[in-house]
Amino acid sequence: RFAGRVQAGDLALFYYAGHGAQLQQENYLIPVDFQATSPADVKYRAYPASLAREKLEERGARLRILILDACRNNPFRATRSGADGLAAMKSDAEGTLIAFATGDNNVAADNPAETNGLFTKHLVAALQTPALSLDEIFRRVKQDVYLASGRKQNPFTYDNIVGRYYFQPGPAAAAPVASPELDRQTELAYWTSIKDENNAELLEEYMQRYPAGQFVTIARARLARLRTPAAASPPLRVETGSGEVRVNPKDGQQYVWIPPGSFEMGCSPGDRECDADEKPARAVTISRGFWLGQTEVTVEAYRRFTQASGQRMPEEPNLLKRPLNPGWSNGRMPVVNVSWEDAKAYCAWAGGRLPTEAEWEYAARAGSTEARHGALDRVAWYADNSGRGRLNSTAIKEKYEYWLRDNGNSMHEVAGKESNRFSLYDTLANVGEWVADWYDKDYYAQGSGRDPRGPDAGQARVVRGGAWYSRPRYARVSSRMSGGPSNRNDSVGFRCAWEVP
Repeated sequence: RFAGRVQAGDLALFYYAGHGAQLQQENYLIPVDFQATSPADVKYRAYPASLAREKLEERGARLRILILDACRNNPFRATRSGADGLAAMKSDAEGTLIAFATGDNNVAADNPAETNGLFTKHLVAALQTPALSLDEIFRRVKQDVYLASGRKQNPFTYDNIVGRYYFQPGPAAAAPVASPELDRQTELAYWTSIKDENNAELLEEYMQRYPAGQFVTIARARLARLRTPAAASPPLRVETGSGEVRVNPKDGQQYVWIPPGSFEMGCSPGDRECDADEKPARAVTISRGFWLGQTEVTVEAYRRFTQASGQRMPEEPNLLKRPLNPGWSNGRMPVVNVSWEDAKAYCAWAGGRLPTEAEWEYAARAGSTEARHGALDRVAWYADNSGRGRLNSTAIKEKYEYWLRDNGNSMHEVAGKESNRFSLYDTLANVGEWVADWYDKDYYAQGSGRDPRGPDAGQARVVRGGAWYSRPRYARVSSRMSGGPSNRNDSVGFRCAWEVP
């Protein structure tokens, strides 16, 4: 009846709060008098959410908003077709927005102590705030629900909206959206989530939402520092790469040409997160160009090695602990649980070697003097984005591993994020990478160098790059780790330097 009243050009909003179920990737809204005994009852007696969307789209409404506060436990999740929460629900039709109380396949809080669920509570407050556009409303709801739930519930929105729409006119309210009893809690949670980020927009957002907040003075000072132009760094001497990519016929991996050049190795200018073993930065020259694996060595490539050499495949990652990780069934995953000796043997078989630590950092920087070659979420899989939902790992102080396990954090396929200027993928995270050198905590204090190498002996080999479990401070180009040459774990792989015949 509602869809039948909608006319072409109307603005239509459909809101549902109640029980929902997902069967075979279809979402169903459950009637209040529904008695479920099997999945078939849901399929034929409940209301498909996609039908509501399609009816509104057929009527030609200019703007169609579907809000589903319906991500509850699925009574049939033990069956082959059942799962907790609701499935992803998108639309290619211009003018449709679909908002979920939480992300795909997750469960929302009923908030039994209050009239509305947690999502709707914050949605109502945002809808009543003047001068918030449609996209700003749902961004604010997402943030407030995420913080108020202790980072367990993360609302999600799919939209194909062109233009800006507003529910309330007038100047923006100075008061924060969160209800009074959560003001101090949400302010502290929000500040904790941004205090280690060098992002002026986040600081401005904090000061706008909390003009009399506890940390306004600190935020203002940091904002001024971020906007003060830094002293110009001396230009790096890096030759332009040819962009040439070659496939090694031995392992089937792609290798890119890394030209010779000079750079500052170690802690990046202005980087406040460096550890002592990244200092002091020193001038280094890589005198000869070399070929380097465009990605970390994959499961598929390593399987070629085992078939040719008689070696065994390494142990698969523990899928019980890492449910999002498909293990060795996906050949595009980076191979892990390999020791330094395994990595060295593979590279030799492939006609190459492990890169030195200096070569690795030079290639990973690709001419950049920054700690990262781009925005972290765009270039790396790390703790905050490698699981089912988004985490703020910097704010998690206790039982960090439990958070990662419960969120399903794991490594991802290679080349899933943006590359650097040398067309190398996953240098900042996904999995750490063995390099040739022995680890020395005072390595950077040895002064400038030409094609430097680590000490002649030691107890641990260097691992470079962060991993899927790393907090942001370890997903930096100069970050260093180490491990015994025989160690194996599910967060360390490698890439090879190839000596082209």
